[in-house]
Amino acid sequence: MSCLWSPIWLFSQERFVIALKRKKIKVSIFGFSVLFFVLFCAFASLYTFWKSPFGFFGCEVESDSCDVLRVHFLSVGSADSIVIEFSKKGCSSCYALVDAGDIGSHEVCDYLYKLNVKKINYAFLTHPHRDHLGQFPEVLGSFQVDMFVTNKNATNFEKYGITSKKLWEIVKEKGIPFKFVMSGARFLLGEVEIFVLGPVFDYGDAEKNLNDSSLVLSVRFKNRAFLLTGDATSKSERDLIENCKDCLQADLLKLGHHGGGGSTSSKFLRHVSPSVAVLCAGNQESVAKKGYLRALKYGVPVYKTCDGNVVVTTDGVSPLTIKTERASLRGAA
Repeated sequence: MSCLWSPIWLFSQERFVIALKRKKIKVSIFGFSVLFFVLFCAFASLYTFWKSPFGFFGCEVESDSCDVLRVHFLSVGSADSIVIEFSKKGCSSCYALVDAGDIGSHEVCDYLYKLNVKKINYAFLTHPHRDHLGQFPEVLGSFQVDMFVTNKNATNFEKYGITSKKLWEIVKEKGIPFKFVMSGARFLLGEVEIFVLGPVFDYGDAEKNLNDSSLVLSVRFKNRAFLLTGDATSKSERDLIENCKDCLQADLLKLGHHGGGGSTSSKFLRHVSPSVAVLCAGNQESVAKKGYLRALKYGVPVYKTCDGNVVVTTDGVSPLTIKTERASLRGAA
């Protein structure tokens, strides 16, 4: 605020300099110093105003930044559905959907309508089990989707039933671009990077290998990272540790396979080293599952979608902000 007086101060100094000149006193050095000080003061004032959250490019959001990432873990029963939302001041939000719940309900579309989603930039199907594939035909039929992303096993209609077949019919009918991906693929959602870490190898499309083939996504925004593991098993976790160990660290881990004992191994937890976890599960019986219990033993607070939708917000720098209808038994991050 003191710099707002700079013009008045400069004017008074100019009058002083004129008076000095009339007295024929050399003031060139003094005048140069005054000019330098005023310019420095004005620049500092403008810079402070620009950086302020209420300045030219400021915004009023939940965090101190106007660039915000929100990850919504939906309460869709014993199934997975995750909405990734990136918001930037003055721009439309960008959205990615990871899995679409189970067959026979409409929670995913209802939630997307609630968020006022007009377009889904990326729709990721981690693997074609019904509790991940379920509502994708309705989603793809109801919204503009820029790209559908999955692994190559998802095209086996005979194994994965009429829902899978219907999904691909809609993709073809609407001309939705699609990609089959493995480890190494990368997508940009605004300023958010989505890295495909797994599957590292082609585990085949046998039913017993389908969870191994789940897409494992690392969602990164500035200094914050989320690791979304689908139904990846301890086998695929070992391959991730051996091939992607430098990319696994995350602030938040979605527990693999709904907290089941065949996922979220102790070794994997140590490499990811999350500060918080989310369990996508349909009821309180999930608290007895070994993967969930291992996370608690490791000291990681766990939020459960059986308690309601879990929404995690970050500006990429500050600690995560977590909101849920009812907090996990183990507290907050």
